[in-house]
Amino acid sequence: MGMNASKYIEAYNTIDRTLRSQYGFKDNVSFSELLRQTSSKNQLIKKYEDELYDFGRLRNAIVHKSTDKIIAEPNDETVGLICHIADLLISPPTVLDVVKSKSVIAFDDDQNMYDLIDAIYKHNYSNIPIYKDKQIIGIVNSKQILNMFVRLLQSADCVSAEALKKIKLRDVAHIDPRDYIFMSTGASIIDVLTAYNQNPRLKAILLTRYGDNTVPVVAVITSSDWLRFSNILDKI
Repeated sequence: MGMNASKYIEAYNTIDRTLRSQYGFKDNVSFSELLRQTSSKNQLIKKYEDELYDFGRLRNAIVHKSTDKIIAEPNDETVGLICHIADLLISPPTVLDVVKSKSVIAFDDDQNMYDLIDAIYKHNYSNIPIYKDKQIIGIVNSKQILNMFVRLLQSADCVSAEALKKIKLRDVAHIDPRDYIFMSTGASIIDVLTAYNQNPRLKAILLTRYGDNTVPVVAVITSSDWLRFSNILDKI
């Protein structure tokens, strides 16, 4: 077997095996069908979908169907690309590889709305995790604050600082799963891009150690990060 053919078949098998394992497809599903069904679930596959279809056809041209013997040798550029895709699929850049450290401002549920608005003004954050006993019970964002001001103004001529200090964050915070989802700190930029592609209304992804609300938020990933990750995917 030629060196290029060997590398090509190894990379092809890695892609095939990884997709089946990650998304639960059995061996009787063809490679082309595997691509069709996973392209909406994985932005890396979506990006290289056309090339991967070609690679599937090329694999059949390289390997004799009845004997499994190598009958053709792919060129260096083709081998380089399929190996690159295989490497990215099994070891994509993680969110924390890119974001590194991202400060998270959070509040306890018994704190008040005045202090939170002051923090948003000073730090320009728009999605603030709210905790009760170190567990996330909700998010307060700028839209919720605006809605609260509208309700207050409907019942009064003005909104005073004292009125805001009486509003506890536990009475405002909530998490709508259509707007916010949790991911673990091991999540890749592909995971984030896929989540945003599947649900464009996402306001943020909350990164925690276990991917749930039982531990503190490590990073709040918003649309600005999504654009950054998208630019990275375009270049890799």
